[in-house]
Amino acid sequence: MIQKEIEVGDATSGEVYVLPVSLGQERFWRLDRLNPGNPTWNVPVRFRLQGALDPTILERAFNEIILRHETLRTTVAIAAGQAVQVIKPSLNIEVPVIDLRHIEKTVRDGEIDRLSLQEARWRFDLTTGPLFRVSLLRVDDNEHVLLVTPHHVVADYWSIGLISKELGALYEAYARGARSSLPDLTVQYGDYAVWQRQQADGAVVQGELAYWKTQLEHLPLLEFPTDHPRPSGPTYDATITSVLLPVELTDAIREVANREGATFFNTMLAALSIVLRQYSAQTDFGIATQVAGRSNVDLEPLIGLFINTVILRMDLSGDPTVSQLIARVQEVGSQAIAHQHVRFEQLLKDLRPDDYPSHHTLFRTNFICQRDPVKPLEFAGIKLTVIPSKSQGALYDLNVFLVLRNEGWRLACEYNTDLFEASTITRLLGDYRRTLESIAQNLHEPISRLPRLRDVPQPLSSGAHEAREVVSPESGGHLAAPPADDAMDEAYAMPASAAQRRFWVLEQFAPGNPALHMRACLRLTGNLNHVTLERSLQLLVDRHETLRTTFERANDEIVQIIVPSRGMTLSATSLEGVPEWERDAKLWESIRAEASAPFDLLHGPLIRACLLRLGPKEHVLVVTTHHILVDGWSQSVLQRDLWTIYESLAAGREPNLPPLMIQYGDFVHWQREWLASQDASDHLSFWKRSLSAPLPVLDLPTDQPSQTRSASEHPMETLLLPQDVTQSLKGLCKSEDVSMFMLTLTAYSVLLHRYTHQADFVIGSPAANRRPETEPLIGPFAGPVSLRVNLSGNPSVRDLLHRTREIALNAMSHAEMPFEMILEKLAIRWTRGRNPLSQAYFFYQTAFLQPRDVGDLTITPLPDFGLGTHFELQLGLLERREGVRCQLEYNPNLFHPATIRRVLTDYQKILVAMVKNPAACLDELPVSPQPRSSATRTTQAPSRNGVAREPDDIETRLIKIWRDVLCVRLVDLRDNYFGGPPVLADRDGIQREAAAFHALRSSNRRRTRSRPSTREPSSSANLDRDPARRISASLLLHSRCRRECAHLPRVVAAFGTGSASLWTAGSRSGR
Repeated sequence: MIQKEIEVGDATSGEVYVLPVSLGQERFWRLDRLNPGNPTWNVPVRFRLQGALDPTILERAFNEIILRHETLRTTVAIAAGQAVQVIKPSLNIEVPVIDLRHIEKTVRDGEIDRLSLQEARWRFDLTTGPLFRVSLLRVDDNEHVLLVTPHHVVADYWSIGLISKELGALYEAYARGARSSLPDLTVQYGDYAVWQRQQADGAVVQGELAYWKTQLEHLPLLEFPTDHPRPSGPTYDATITSVLLPVELTDAIREVANREGATFFNTMLAALSIVLRQYSAQTDFGIATQVAGRSNVDLEPLIGLFINTVILRMDLSGDPTVSQLIARVQEVGSQAIAHQHVRFEQLLKDLRPDDYPSHHTLFRTNFICQRDPVKPLEFAGIKLTVIPSKSQGALYDLNVFLVLRNEGWRLACEYNTDLFEASTITRLLGDYRRTLESIAQNLHEPISRLPRLRDVPQPLSSGAHEAREVVSPESGGHLAAPPADDAMDEAYAMPASAAQRRFWVLEQFAPGNPALHMRACLRLTGNLNHVTLERSLQLLVDRHETLRTTFERANDEIVQIIVPSRGMTLSATSLEGVPEWERDAKLWESIRAEASAPFDLLHGPLIRACLLRLGPKEHVLVVTTHHILVDGWSQSVLQRDLWTIYESLAAGREPNLPPLMIQYGDFVHWQREWLASQDASDHLSFWKRSLSAPLPVLDLPTDQPSQTRSASEHPMETLLLPQDVTQSLKGLCKSEDVSMFMLTLTAYSVLLHRYTHQADFVIGSPAANRRPETEPLIGPFAGPVSLRVNLSGNPSVRDLLHRTREIALNAMSHAEMPFEMILEKLAIRWTRGRNPLSQAYFFYQTAFLQPRDVGDLTITPLPDFGLGTHFELQLGLLERREGVRCQLEYNPNLFHPATIRRVLTDYQKILVAMVKNPAACLDELPVSPQPRSSATRTTQAPSRNGVAREPDDIETRLIKIWRDVLCVRLVDLRDNYFGGPPVLADRDGIQREAAAFHALRSSNRRRTRSRPSTREPSSSANLDRDPARRISASLLLHSRCRRECAHLPRVVAAFGTGSASLWTAGSRSGR
């Protein structure tokens, strides 16, 4: 029944703003009047919040979002016979907190779902509002589920991403007592609504409207066969069935799309149209999809209803080949994008005036293929992730949608349960997958010759168990992928991740470098069964694809080769015969030898285990893995899985670890997709700003001049902080609202400042880069981030802590961007053999290897030891049962052990002083007097004992060539202009390749002369503007690397061997 018209004053009180509704709002308002409060038009979403959450701050942040965005203060009423937006000048909502901690977990999960469904299907009153609801479920002390439910009349799913981003920024600011730093909005949704109606009658929109009328003239309705008779009126009950598509399949479809000059979206749509043709026997029908509708940059930060529907007319007449059909769909899609300015509401009124606002006589099937616009966030110690939402109702008969998750592309279908049985939808998704497989192999076959689908009884999709999880059809709720049913029986290849490519290159430049090895050394006390432990290691390798991976070059790309099985043996060495007085030394000698033995990346295996027997009930287990397979976090996963398996086998039980929803390869696929996104571009822009030139070189005073040769020893000094100091530090963290990482990093930056008197420099630190989906996986997810510290102005300790917190939070929020991608965009220049990004490194963490008891076996991690660092000083703080231990690895070519011990003592002094007086200024904090380095910039060459000498004939010749090639007047033989080693690095290679050197130099000069230029470059920085010159000159210096570098991406070829040695410690921090 149509509701009675009301006046604005009936729905509101006090001063309000009244503006026209947008065309989209008008349609949803009319739909609501046909069925008041229909929850189908809600946009429900759920978030998991992990961390110490303050509900008061959360509520304040949401009310600030409402204050910023007029649309969230909007209701709809009638004025002069027309629907209008009624905007309140202010509106505060309460965020109720429902405490579920007292409920048993098995019951609690059901209660969470019940309350979530209740919120998702909340019946809004558009005339009274508010049309935006928020509820908080307290699941545990440090875990909440946040329910956010706007009505579609005030928001679309893009808006949910904006809400989550603003929530994180506001909560972060309020948690530290600051004000909002969000930029003011230049326009509001009401402005857009007015503009949209003005444009609706303009020549552009009317011209596009004419296109759509022609394009959709006499469009038949798709008659997809239903399991039940269609009710006389619309119904909305719905659920969702989903499956995960194999990565190799979606990769194959992407290759098809690329070859055919089509988008991935249109290729997937073409495949769907083939399936629908076989089900319906129609060759002409329409499928709807949605576009963002935010064509102006000013609209991107606005919450509101912008999403627009376009109808894509599928033409399968004439039995086209798959290739021809893809071309047709690509053309239809391109034309739709070109004519997307017409609102669907206008088109619906023109094409189906008697049916408006319903779309059911124009189309009943919808298709979506997109990346999830709502991203995981971290703010103020809170981790926010999207979790599957509850369905609010069926907008269409069939809504087929693909959403890119971390694990790959998830294919789902929301369907009307009054029309279809679950088995029908399961078969539909299986048929869709089989069609995708078919077109990848039969691109030039007519579609009539593709395998028939519907007449053949179909099992569940072989790539995944049936998974029925409910998400908003427009949403990006995180659905975990079930394990594959069909294990592959042969090896397969897939691209390497950015981190794996880095480690592969590092291995090529320094084969067998033990700094690229991750080791876990454990003392095992008690009764140990060698056979059971070996079997446990085998099952561990079977569980994680990464541990069955090797690497090779294929088509100029580094690829992972994953085999279906790989044997794992546990070697054993007895030290029982070694005299007791020298057994400990022999033990550590054996451990170092085992951890340092080289790996073969091509043939593998890249994980090995060795058992050192000290006595009948005393063993040491050494598990060594190449960094290309694991990071620090992986060490805890590896040990947890290993000993869980061992405990089960030792008790005579089959291991019962939860199945892995995804594997590392799924993450690699996601990463490659993400790197092409706008989100990745935004991350990269942040790093380019943060690390903009000039990057300062940290002028640390050293005991010896900088040398180009690598260290033959790998020393480390350690210091255990007294327990009272540790407790005081944690108290300071609490009072200043910082983490122990931030506090101890601040102390490290103070230490470096007091030694160098520099206020601007870079400290590297690892970021775990894990999400809930990847936490149980083994793989090199972690990567380094560069923290550019700012100690200017002699700030107080308290101010420094707040600065560090801001720097760290900003950096960690952009840590998803692989460092390799950032490095490619930076202009890095070494000075006197020193690189600003490979001087200082820092981490603080709870040790990944922890003591544990397994039956009567006690497992205790052994103390760590150095295997090499490419940093001048690498300080790590590990928190174990013994307390917090500082371990400082260093380059012995630069520092003496006594100096490093004094550095650790000074570090502890600074920590104590910071706790004692947080108001103390930077220059008041104590350090030992430091001798200053007397090195000066010169073209003299260093001798082996560090004393400057005149360059010899070869070096003089080399200096002259570099001056000519680089167009610079002054060249230091210890400088580097490409991020690699200094000029002297390949002195002998230069002699061997002199002829090639001069030929390339001449070629480079000719190329330079033929290129117009407005000015002559005056410094090495100009090389970065010319990649061709940069690569050519790098090859001149690094002649011995040409065979290995020729096929590599620009980031490697341009930077040569030096930067390839950067950041090997980037994810080594978990020991």
